[in-house]
Amino acid sequence: MDHAPDNKTPFYLKFSVSLLGIGLLAAVVVLANEIIIPILFAILLATLLLPVVKFLKSKGCHKVISILIPVAFTLITFAALLYLLSTQIMHFLDDAPALKERLVEVGNSFQKWVNQNMNITVSKQNEYIKDTVADIKEKSPQVVGKTLGSVTGVLA
Repeated sequence: MDHAPDNKTPFYLKFSVSLLGIGLLAAVVVLANEIIIPILFAILLATLLLPVVKFLKSKGCHKVISILIPVAFTLITFAALLYLLSTQIMHFLDDAPALKERLVEVGNSFQKWVNQNMNITVSKQNEYIKDTVADIKEKSPQVVGKTLGSVTGVLA
């Protein structure tokens, strides 16, 4: 005989426990993200390198060597990408004065256009820009700190 279990637990209790569980899970994920993200990145990297390791082992490579070769190749690839990115940034910074001059010209013509089409004076526009820049300067150290913390956490 098949008997359905007698379910006497009220719906509101089940719902409350489910919501509490979801909330606790979300809190754990938020609070432990500095631990969870590197672990997930390591799992992703290991999963991506596993077929190469298996292939090298099937060809008769020693287990340690078949692991070291893909890891070394990956590290060299990341180092090369980092080098290329840094050289491109250096070239960009070399061109920064010319870019700044061109942006000033474009900004001046844009301010004239705004003045003509929207009747906002250049001095009022400059005041808006000054306030925005001050706000950005005030918040930028926090943003840079969080960004560097995230990057170093992933690299660790």
